[in-house]
Amino acid sequence: MQISTFRVENLSFEGTELGLKRQLEGYPGIECVSVDPVSRIVTVRHDETVLSGRAIRRALADCGYWSPDCEIDGAERRAAARETSGSSTGR
Repeated sequence: MQISTFRVENLSFEGTELGLKRQLEGYPGIECVSVDPVSRIVTVRHDETVLSGRAIRRALADCGYWSPDCEIDGAERRAAARETSGSSTGR
């Protein structure tokens, strides 16, 4: 299993996470989905032999959400969390 994380640009309000989670978990190869509407981060645990990161971005688009062409790494994920919390520390 692989864990891939995506920034979803048009995930703009709370309440959409449950619908997106349910939609994505219906795709073959996706085991678990975590959606953070505040930081606009979607984390997907998936079988990479069944579904690639590119295929997950297509699945996001099929669900009506837009994600940039690349997955984000841990540093970008932490920066996005700080952005939404208003914190300027590097922790």
